[in-house]
Amino acid sequence: GIVEQSYQKLLHDMESKLGKLKKIENFQSCRRLSSSTPMSYSTDPYAACKEKKNGPFYLYNPLPDNERIICDTKIPPKKVVSFVKLCSEPGLGRLFPVIPDSTGIGMPPIVTRFVNGKNADPKPFKDCDIPCNEAGSFSIVTTRFIDGTPWKITMSMEGPAYYSNLQIDPNGWKNDKYWSTTSFDSEVPLPYYSKAEYEIRDREPVSFDSGIHGGLFMANNCGSKSNREQVVKDLQKLAEGSTKFRVDSVSSCLKNADIPPGSTRSNKVSIMKHYLFYFAFENQIVPDYITEKLWGPFEAGTVPVYFGAPNVKEHVPKNSIIHTADFKDTEELFHYLEKVASDKNLYESYHEWRRVAQPEFEEKLNLTYTHGTCRTCRWAYARTLGLGWNHPQQRVEDLNIPRKTCIDPWTGLLKHPVVETWKSASSLASLSSKRQSSSWQTTDLCLKGTLTQDQTMLGNVKDHPE
Repeated sequence: GIVEQSYQKLLHDMESKLGKLKKIENFQSCRRLSSSTPMSYSTDPYAACKEKKNGPFYLYNPLPDNERIICDTKIPPKKVVSFVKLCSEPGLGRLFPVIPDSTGIGMPPIVTRFVNGKNADPKPFKDCDIPCNEAGSFSIVTTRFIDGTPWKITMSMEGPAYYSNLQIDPNGWKNDKYWSTTSFDSEVPLPYYSKAEYEIRDREPVSFDSGIHGGLFMANNCGSKSNREQVVKDLQKLAEGSTKFRVDSVSSCLKNADIPPGSTRSNKVSIMKHYLFYFAFENQIVPDYITEKLWGPFEAGTVPVYFGAPNVKEHVPKNSIIHTADFKDTEELFHYLEKVASDKNLYESYHEWRRVAQPEFEEKLNLTYTHGTCRTCRWAYARTLGLGWNHPQQRVEDLNIPRKTCIDPWTGLLKHPVVETWKSASSLASLSSKRQSSSWQTTDLCLKGTLTQDQTMLGNVKDHPE
C-alpha cells in the first residue's frame, strides 16, 4: 500500500511536469488514466502512445549515470530521444542490451586500472570468462580501480607486517575500500601458490637413502619481523652436538655451508632436492601469508619444516608439513627432526599425500586456476550488477531467490520467508506506552517493523499486521 502510494505520487509529479509541455507544445503523456479505477494509471506505460500509429514519440531517461535501452535504442543519462514509431513491446527499458547473468555474454566489459594506467587505453584481458579490460601494470603495492565506480582496491602479494595499508579493514567497504592480497579475507585473494606455476603432486620425494639427513635454510633478509633467524641459530647450535641431523644455511643469512655439487644458486629447487627437509621460514607471522618458501619445497620433493602463518594447515595437504607451532620449544622440534631423519617409514609418511587424492586442498586452491585480473573483473561484475558471488571459489553465480511461501495450516498466517503475527490496536497502545520507559528497550526492535497507516487507509480494521 505504501509503495503503491509512492508510485502513484511519482506519476502525478511526472504529469505535473508534463503539463507545461502539453499546453505549449501540445505534448501528450504515453501513460493514461485507468478507466476502471479512479485516480490510477494503466499498468502499460505506453498505453496511449500505442494507439497512435506514428509519432514523433519522445522518451526521457531520468537516470543520472546510466544509459537506458528502449526499443533497441540507447538513451544517454538525463537525455531525450525521439522515435517515429514505438516497438511492439518497449517495456520500461533496460540498462543493458541483455539481461545480466553469470556468463557475462553480451555485456560491456569491466574495466580495471592500476594507478599507472588511469589515463591509458584499456586492453582486453583474454583469459577470462567475463568481458574484462585492463590498463596499467602491477607493482609491489598498488591500487586498482574499476571504471564507473568509486572503488579503490589495495593490491599486493606482500604482507601487512611490512606494509600497514595491507591490513584489511572489515568496515572498509563503507568508504569504497577493498583489498586483493594473500589474505583469503580479501575480496580477491592472491595466494603465492598457482597451479600454473607449481607442480607439487607428481614429484618424486627426495630419497631417504641418498638425501642429506638434515634441513636446508635459505634467506638473505636476516632482520625479519618474525625473528626466524633466532630459531635457525638455535637449531644450528643443537645440530653441532648431533650425528643424526644437520642444519645448513647456504645463503648470506647465517651461512655455514656451501651449495651441494650439481646445484646452482639461481635455481633454489635444485638445491632443495639434496635435503630431506627444508626450513620454510616466513619473514612475518600473518594468517594466510604463505609464500614460495613453502611451495618450492613441495615441488622439490622435500619435507617443509614450516614457521609462519598460524593457519597454514588450512592451506596444505594433510600430513605434508612439520609445523614448528606444534612443538613447545626449538629443542623438542629438533629432536623430532632427528627422529624422522632416522626412520624411513616415518619420513615417507610425509609424502603419502602425493599419492592420495586431496579434495579439500584442491577445492581450497581451485581459484588459482583463474588469473587474479580475471577474478577482479568477476568480482566487480557481480558487485555492480547485484549478482551472486561465490567468494571461496571466486566465481559469479546467478541469483537464486526462493519464491516459496509457507503458511501455518492451523493459523493461516505466513511462517516463511517472514513470520506473520497480529496484535490488537489496544495491545499496540499498551506497548507504545511501555516504550517510554528505559526498562523496555527491546520493544523498539519489535515495533520497528510495525506497519502503521492512518484511519483513512485502514477503514474500520482494528488489528494491525506486525
